[in-house]
Amino acid sequence: MSQLALVGPTSPRFVSDEHYPHGLDEADVRAVISGERRDRPANRRVVMERCFHKLPSMQMLDWVWQNSMQCPAYVGIQLMEALIAEDLIDLLPQISVPAAIFQGRYDSFCPPEGAEFMAERIPEAEVVMFEALGHAPHLEDAEAFNDRFGEFLARA
Repeated sequence: MSQLALVGPTSPRFVSDEHYPHGLDEADVRAVISGERRDRPANRRVVMERCFHKLPSMQMLDWVWQNSMQCPAYVGIQLMEALIAEDLIDLLPQISVPAAIFQGRYDSFCPPEGAEFMAERIPEAEVVMFEALGHAPHLEDAEAFNDRFGEFLARA
């Protein structure tokens, strides 16, 4: 591997604690898990809407939601539980290739401060900030994302 690209990464931690204040509140993540158990389609719709800073067309939102529904509830719940438990902070300095963290300024799942935290700890990392986008910059503004992503890849 010669490069690492992270898009709206949940790493190094998804939830906040005393050592990492840049994550989500664990109670909020557990509420998403409860919603997944209670009413998966409605819960997924809310989660997919939160991926965007500005809501896209209904067609785009429907497409993203339909794709998300391909993931069974039990897998989504296990994923969220794993994200709560995971702590990769100590591994960041071991990343030995150039890294770009593609981050939306208005990411409601992975705050921009987390991207900066990661970039400070990965030896050859940069944050590529999308000032007007959310968690899914590749969907909100595919052209801008692809331009910046292509620039990063061209450096390999």
